[in-house]
Amino acid sequence: MSIIGLLAGCGGSSTTNGGCGLTCFATIKTYPSGTLVLTAEDTDAVSNPQNALAAHENMDAVKEIWDETATAELTITSNDGVFFTITETGASTTGQTFENAYSGYFLDAEQVDFVAMAEGTIDGDYGVISGGAKMTGVPSGTFSYQGKSIIATEGSTQGFIVLNNESGTSSMTANFSNNTGSLQTNTSTYSYNENNIVINPSDGSFSGSTGTIGVTGGTTETANVKGYFSGTNAAGMHGIAYSAGNEDTFVSTFIGTKQ
Repeated sequence: MSIIGLLAGCGGSSTTNGGCGLTCFATIKTYPSGTLVLTAEDTDAVSNPQNALAAHENMDAVKEIWDETATAELTITSNDGVFFTITETGASTTGQTFENAYSGYFLDAEQVDFVAMAEGTIDGDYGVISGGAKMTGVPSGTFSYQGKSIIATEGSTQGFIVLNNESGTSSMTANFSNNTGSLQTNTSTYSYNENNIVINPSDGSFSGSTGTIGVTGGTTETANVKGYFSGTNAAGMHGIAYSAGNEDTFVSTFIGTKQ
């Protein structure tokens, strides 16, 4: 089974925006370049339902990987029972090749609930993903989350598109009493910061539209974020932050566990 399929709660009858099969897809950001930011939510009563997000130019291929129409091969590169890494290679039904690298946390001893993030390419086009089990039960009080992140930036040098991506950390504070929070992701060069997170306890999602993303100590721009809490009493969280303007200059995917 594709780990992306696990993240999205794979289902064979998925459709976009207007109707939902086993998984409901919704586009939350469209860039003129063709890159989309997409959410995927389980809509049926399957066991272990999940939510996921993706930022990519080739969403048709992403959906094929999600619903396992694409041919894929998985390799578990590490798993200590809490943290895991997986690589995935394969091709879509139209022959587009992909390679993805995942990292994630299990949220329970049975290794059923999880949060995970990935970066990868489809025919050379870069994109990121996050996903995890749906939240079951809303905690009370304020909690901190710590974990990992990736921040990627795209620019041009002498007419060539240049991509730089770095791994780093994530940190979140969530107040489930008033449904607010803050979130930061940091790498050696880049950072994302949002102090006005709004939590939706009905579906375990959170969002923000006043954040900044960019070069630490340098040029930044406004960023939006969408994410989800995962597992029993919001044991984990995951999401994607992305440039709010017309250019898909920056993107950050992140995961974390409750401390």
